Amino acid sequence: MDIVHDTRAQRFHTVLDGHEAYLYYTLPEAGVLDVKTTFVPTALRGRRLGADLVQRVATYAREQGLRITATCWFARKVLEEAREQG
Repeated sequence: MDIVHDTRAQRFHTVLDGHEAYLYYTLPEAGVLDVKTTFVPTALRGRRLGADLVQRVATYAREQGLRITATCWFARKVLEEAREQG
């Protein structure tokens, strides 16, 4: 799966079977990345695409030295589960 990062639009997205899944983020203050929303169309649900998008943005934040927060409930859940697993 190819996840594309559009820095100008502040989003990560992928297209599978003609459907687009995406994640939007903002940079509300210096050193902070906030995941605002994650969306996976019904046709693509159950494939862990949302979790993959969150993991990709978390990797990006880490690489950029940014602290990640999540306004999005789904992203917050995925990030918390990843912290619990170590």
